Amino acid sequence: MEKENFDTRGLGDGGLPLRGRSGWGRIKDYLQLVKLSLSIMVVFSSVISYLLAPKVVEYEWGMILLLFAGGMLVTGSANAINQVVEKDTDAMMKRTAKRPVAAGRMSVQEGWAFAIITGALGVFILVRKEFWY
Repeated sequence: MEKENFDTRGLGDGGLPLRGRSGWGRIKDYLQLVKLSLSIMVVFSSVISYLLAPKVVEYEWGMILLLFAGGMLVTGSANAINQVVEKDTDAMMKRTAKRPVAAGRMSVQEGWAFAIITGALGVFILVRKEFWY
């Protein structure tokens, strides 16, 4: 039987073993943490609203890209916070047990760090004066 690669540092999250992750597996964990499809749907609706706004004579594609990027970062941060806060409940439910934090592939601290950094960066992008006419 093959021995699994565990990092047993625990990192203060109840001693949950962290599976060794690298490459594509780590990227997949982050995409699952931000709930990519849900985030895209949320940001899509904000971009469409921007495009349909009255008094918009000409589209500024740079602004649209900033709105998309900032929206993805903030939405992804909110989804990451949800998964960190609900890790124990997620671990008990079959549908959510494979999420990165609940499954132990990502520590609580890593989840919080990701959420704080992406949230702050997203807010910074969205509160730029260029968005306020």
